[in-house]
Amino acid sequence: MYRLRMESCLLLGAAVLAGCGDRNAPTAPTVGPLASKSGTGHLRPPGQLAFVSNRYANYSYQIYVMNADGSSPVRLTTSYPCASIQPAWSPDGAKIVFITGCSGVDIWVMNGDGSGLANLTNSPAGYGNPTWSPDGTRIASDGITIMNADGTGVRVLPYGIEPDWSPDGTRIVFERFVYPDNGSANHDIYVMNADGTGVTQLTFTSVDDYSPAWSPDGKKIAFSCGWEMCVMNADGSAQVLLTHLGGYNDYPTWSPDGTMLAFSSGYPFNGVGDIYVMRADGTDITRLTNGHDRFESNRPRWRPVSGR
Repeated sequence: MYRLRMESCLLLGAAVLAGCGDRNAPTAPTVGPLASKSGTGHLRPPGQLAFVSNRYANYSYQIYVMNADGSSPVRLTTSYPCASIQPAWSPDGAKIVFITGCSGVDIWVMNGDGSGLANLTNSPAGYGNPTWSPDGTRIASDGITIMNADGTGVRVLPYGIEPDWSPDGTRIVFERFVYPDNGSANHDIYVMNADGTGVTQLTFTSVDDYSPAWSPDGKKIAFSCGWEMCVMNADGSAQVLLTHLGGYNDYPTWSPDGTMLAFSSGYPFNGVGDIYVMRADGTDITRLTNGHDRFESNRPRWRPVSGR
């Protein structure tokens, strides 16, 4: 099973199988300006990133925060032996929503410094990939499930995983398994209205398209396309391949001003990976973390400007 979304599936087990399936072999779907790990990027982006790493605590995946240039990492969670993963900032940058659990998987929220832990859900079915609405009043998660920010008022929308809200809060982009006539399932990107209506498929490639992330101005969507980084217009047009890095490259997050993208990059099977940043056009790729071929850092999430 490739990469397996490593930290997610180690935590979730059978709880959230939707996000842990095999990925198809990588194939470049488009041609565009390509970034390379052999490049000499020296970006020093401002702000902060939340991310997940297994660098300490007996290799248990925990949530960290660091400056967006890779300096001053600080561990926020200490849930060993249970993993704490999939962080997402509140719109004001004050809080982080995430999932944790051993036998089950639930959504928790904490302050940006790791204090003020609060459990929002208690479900045997589990939750995954929580993300705040732009106004901070709701949280979407795999399912797709929408709830109030305090965990009440749970409502289920059409099926999908890895949701992300449009900046105006009117739409949700997400990923879904697709089963073509030949029976070879892959992942594609969809969008729908925030009330669950108007489901529209955006990608139709033969590779897996996943981890969509809406740009701050709402005009673009970054995503992983066959293990590389791509970007497209919000209506699915003008899909451009940004990287040619090898291994896996996923979980993009936009800088608050929309000029840069941070993302995970590594190699299948060995649980080793790091966080990189590049300009939104795929140039000046810069490595932010160093796992020394032993540890993994992934799932970066850029802190909104108001929080830093």
